[in-house]
Order: sequence, then C-alpha cells, then structure tokens
Amino acid sequence: MNGIDGINGTAGGVVKATMQFDRGLSAPMFELRGVSVTGDHAVLVGAKERCFVRVVDAQGARRLVAEEEGVEREVEEGHRARPLVHDVITAEHRIHVVTNEGVTVFADYEEVPEGVEEYEGLLSGLNGGKMVNNF
Repeated sequence: MNGIDGINGTAGGVVKATMQFDRGLSAPMFELRGVSVTGDHAVLVGAKERCFVRVVDAQGARRLVAEEEGVEREVEEGHRARPLVHDVITAEHRIHVVTNEGVTVFADYEEVPEGVEEYEGLLSGLNGGKMVNNF
C-alpha cells in the first residue's frame, strides 16, 4: 500500500476506502509482474484486445507458497500474528500499479460501480429473495 494517498488518490481516482484482510483467510496469493496479489483480483491483460481476467488465470502469474506469503510471523515471544492483505476502493474502481513490466491495471475491491438495481438485489438476497417495499 506504499504510495497510495487517500487525499490525492491514484490514477484510478480518489481512494474512497482502505481495507485489511487476514492473509491466511483470503484467497491464495500470487506474484504477477513483481506484485503480490490475491488470485481472485481482476487484472487487465492483452496487448490488442484488452480484457480483465482473474490473477489466477493471468499469463505469468505464479502461486506463492506459505513461506513466500509470510503466513505467520513472530511479533513477540510466544505470540504470532498473521500478515494482512490490503485492498482499496477508488472512485474509478481501478488501481494502476508500476510493475516490472510497466503499468499494470487491477480492479479495486468493488470492481464496478453499483447502482440502484445492484443495491435492490443485495437487499433481496438478505431478505431470502423477497423484494421489500417501503415500510
């Protein structure tokens, strides 16, 4: 998360939120173009026909083993802490990262903007498939 500034944002827009997840409970970690990233993150690939794919499916992605991930580290004697995976939500839902192959574009946590239909769908799911009107 070095270099991400919530005030000035990124090439993907202003950072609206930052999150931390327990790496041991997140999706498997991969190395892609020198960046450690979860396999379920979306990345923009292709020279001519650009499209997003999951990192796990991206050409050149390499699964990291537990030692490379740093699944556990000693914080103080007798106590262990699990490292964190950091993620952001940006205004444009894109994260532009300078990698060992130039700039790589990843989707942020939300991936796409949500509208009224998506929010209504989420409520329907929370309510067991029932659409609920005003009370």
